[in-house]
Amino acid sequence: MANTTAKNVGDIINSRWKIIKPLTSDSGQAHTYKVRDLHNEDNQTEYVIKLLKKVNDKSLARFKREIEASLTLDHPNIVQVKDANYEGVSDPYLVMEFCLGGELETKKIKHLTLIEKLRLFESICVALAHAHAQDKVVIHRDIKPRNIFLRDHKGKTPVVGDFGICFFEESESNDERLTELREPVGAKSFRPPEAEFGIIEKVNPSFDVYSLGKLLYWFLSNGDIPVREHYKHPKFDLRHDEAEPAIHLAYEIFDKSIREEPTERYKNATEMFEDLRNLIEFVETEARYLDCNIPQKCIFCRIGTYEFIRAPHFSGGKLNYRKSMAYGIDIKDYDGRSIHEAPSNVSTYVSLLIGHCKNCGNVQQFRIDFRMNDDRTYSQSTNWKSLPEPKEY
Repeated sequence: MANTTAKNVGDIINSRWKIIKPLTSDSGQAHTYKVRDLHNEDNQTEYVIKLLKKVNDKSLARFKREIEASLTLDHPNIVQVKDANYEGVSDPYLVMEFCLGGELETKKIKHLTLIEKLRLFESICVALAHAHAQDKVVIHRDIKPRNIFLRDHKGKTPVVGDFGICFFEESESNDERLTELREPVGAKSFRPPEAEFGIIEKVNPSFDVYSLGKLLYWFLSNGDIPVREHYKHPKFDLRHDEAEPAIHLAYEIFDKSIREEPTERYKNATEMFEDLRNLIEFVETEARYLDCNIPQKCIFCRIGTYEFIRAPHFSGGKLNYRKSMAYGIDIKDYDGRSIHEAPSNVSTYVSLLIGHCKNCGNVQQFRIDFRMNDDRTYSQSTNWKSLPEPKEY
């Protein structure tokens, strides 16, 4: 093993890269510096160079893998590589773009609106989806704020970096792995439970999915991180009376990402992105989360909230046609024939959710579909949650 000494301002690497200043955010395995390209002295563009602290077979293998992954992944939200060399040189190095906005930090997101936070996270998710979609699937294994950089001072373009412990899913056997037995992988607050035990029999993109779920929580909570999978614990639960409706929808994404069992998570970042798009569209349209237990503001007076009742009456899973008549609902039987020919202003919907504003009296009606089962009982098929039991009259 050879330990490399820290470099000084003015030192030149590979007759090309002149060190301007050391960077304080050294990665675990490398020194980092800001450099300029002597091959193009008229260009004052600054770059970042990584120099291995310790040069041995394992560190070189990991460095080679990081370089290969960074060169393979051509994406606007993945760090761009300018130059690299790890063979036959005294100082193995990797030169990358310098991101003017620095690392992603809590202080940089606290002033952002919800949609701005989701946009940033969306770009990160898209970058990982790109990595997971390669023929030679790249799994980052160390997704955390410190490994996300902002390309400019405006902070609008996040860049995923530091592929130092990444993994190629389809090409690495247990014999080729660089992680020691029981060597934890990734940042403790963001890594999935299986990463605590070192070598995993089959590493797959769900590893990154767990970390992405934690990162989304970090964005929405302005920098908090729940212990393990306890995002629903009262101490960490982001859903409260004044929470934006979108937070409740975000919890559906947590339910499919921050899971102890890998098989219960999204398979990859592409699957996660599909639900994330729905969440973003939800925010853009200022939609309401469909849960009767969440206060729903009246769309007319904007002051009162709706009290929900449901019709018609169900008993033992079966429609009570007589009770249903109280709502003027024309119920149809299994073959689509009308049971009651009562006049109705709500058409022939099997079941309705009725919202009544306690302030102005505005009434909203929602169709709640039910499927008739083979035994002529009904099962619910709707996105509404916490539906009230139909009232007796």
